[in-house]
Amino acid sequence: FSVQSMGMAEHDVFLFNRLAKSVLECREIEFEYRKLRDESSMKRHLQPYHLVEVDGGWYIIGYDLDRKARRTFAVQRMRSVHLTQRHFTRATDFRLEDHFAGSFGVWSGDDGKNKRYSIRIRFSGFAARVVAERRWHPSQEIHFIEEDGSVIDLTMQLSALEDVARWVMGFGGQAEALEPHELRLRVGTELMKAAVQYASSDEELEEAS
Repeated sequence: FSVQSMGMAEHDVFLFNRLAKSVLECREIEFEYRKLRDESSMKRHLQPYHLVEVDGGWYIIGYDLDRKARRTFAVQRMRSVHLTQRHFTRATDFRLEDHFAGSFGVWSGDDGKNKRYSIRIRFSGFAARVVAERRWHPSQEIHFIEEDGSVIDLTMQLSALEDVARWVMGFGGQAEALEPHELRLRVGTELMKAAVQYASSDEELEEAS
């Protein structure tokens, strides 16, 4: 029995030990954190509830004292972590299943808006068979467009679009985001950018030859 995962993040043993201790002892932590879209890092203050591994990466979930809301942080993007002597009482209503209920990965849309998206994606070819074979999300429903299963629609209820957009793009031309329009636009825009990049590469190769 073994598990093989690609793109696993390397973890600082001392950092991981410090985070685990903060969760077990209910102690607040302070750290510098740089979000994916930010140019610089910011100071964050957290009451950590839970450490979780998702797709080869470790994440810590807790109550953000500055934003007054629960947040998820990627451990590999945390710097200068300080374990304080301030103790807290973990929220009794926290459940990991609830926190990730609307996520397709780690993005849970925890921006305080409690938004929900009705997702519909059409798959064809081998992608249709692969998708129909697995349970990707608790809310999913499979709708067979072709009786032989060569074309299916997958519907889900999610609270964020980042992870599912990347997942759809991974199937290339055998996946089409139908709803919502925001997801369709996001996937289409990224694929168009990729097409332009590859077109430029082809032109360079033709000139070189």
